[in-house]
Amino acid sequence: MHGAVLDDGAVVMVGKSAASGAQTAGFITRWRAPDGPAMGVIVDGSNAVIEQTINLGGDSALLQVAAADGVVLAVGFQADSEATPAHGVVVAMDATTLEVRARMQVDAPEAAQSAALESALVTPEGQVIVGGSWGASRDALDGFKSYGNVVGGQGLVMSFSLAEFLASEAVDTPTTPDALSAVARTIPETFSVKSIRRTSDGSTVAVGSDLEERSGVLWIDPGLTNHSWTPYAESIELTDVVAVPRPGENDAVAVVGHGGPDTIDGHAALVDASGQVLWARAFGNPSVDAEEVPPNGLAPDKFIFDECWGVDLRDDQIVVACGSGIEGCDAVSATESEVSLCQTDPRRSWRSHLVGLNADGEVLWSRSDSFVDADGEAAESAAEFVVVDAQSNIFAIIDQNFGVGLAAFSN
Repeated sequence: MHGAVLDDGAVVMVGKSAASGAQTAGFITRWRAPDGPAMGVIVDGSNAVIEQTINLGGDSALLQVAAADGVVLAVGFQADSEATPAHGVVVAMDATTLEVRARMQVDAPEAAQSAALESALVTPEGQVIVGGSWGASRDALDGFKSYGNVVGGQGLVMSFSLAEFLASEAVDTPTTPDALSAVARTIPETFSVKSIRRTSDGSTVAVGSDLEERSGVLWIDPGLTNHSWTPYAESIELTDVVAVPRPGENDAVAVVGHGGPDTIDGHAALVDASGQVLWARAFGNPSVDAEEVPPNGLAPDKFIFDECWGVDLRDDQIVVACGSGIEGCDAVSATESEVSLCQTDPRRSWRSHLVGLNADGEVLWSRSDSFVDADGEAAESAAEFVVVDAQSNIFAIIDQNFGVGLAAFSN
């Protein structure tokens, strides 16, 4: 799941849904959160929350979305069938109606190979920058967002004009990068380029995993003229990045993810352009309300997995989106008594977990939330992305029991 907040206050979200058999269909949906505090109640289309939804069709997935000038750009992949190579896709849609205005198809270097795009942004100058993978086998394309990482092929970053793309009016027959004079750069150090963000000097920063499956930070010069790759700590998977302005200095970047030597905890770090880690923090293991604690107490923190997937800036804070819960009482080494505590721990149901840190990496606040059904039962939830609007409102894009949810928190 991924999302973007629009100028009119609506939120668009993309992902993939079950279609038929082993196929998936990429979708984009436009929601408008009700006014007032988040209540954690499951809603459907009858509540006037879901304004528009369209499916890409075929064997497809939409993996990230960006918004600019009344248009939303969704990127992902599409194939004729689950047995044929996939093509990277960029779809431009009207931000209000989700009417498709233009499409682009990105093919892998060789006919039998696949390509997929998993990140996108639009620069203030009107350039679209997309990142992903090409040259991979079709079965390597399961690794996106919380499914992990692509393993195979090489990273790809590409830039083209948004105005020229929209002028192509390529709806039924997609346009191509060559037709738009797109600039493409292969990133041989990585399998894919994810979570592209812009820095104040016009550079582009992203995260990914290298050929040894180590996470790292990718810096790309303006115009895609050059790049540098810095591997990160061995035991941490990086999942998202955001540029952090520093007065009088070049931007640093906040990277987030999860990992650890004995269990899985949330992770955030501030890294400068030279690759130096200025600070790093682990966090997570949220508790529960006192009335929910079983008579014998809660399980040790090592049972609680905190997996963080998204990051954005809120004024001078770094906001991280995570899921937190028990993956299974056999997931870590434990004694018989510890396992017994685990089996009655209410945190076996995953919850969305948001964390706010200051510029020095200190945890300022955190909150855990679950959506509940009409009977008051909490469903599995995890925040897979977070976006902050111009009024400092927070929107968490939720993996809602393998469905989609939206949590809105006013300033």
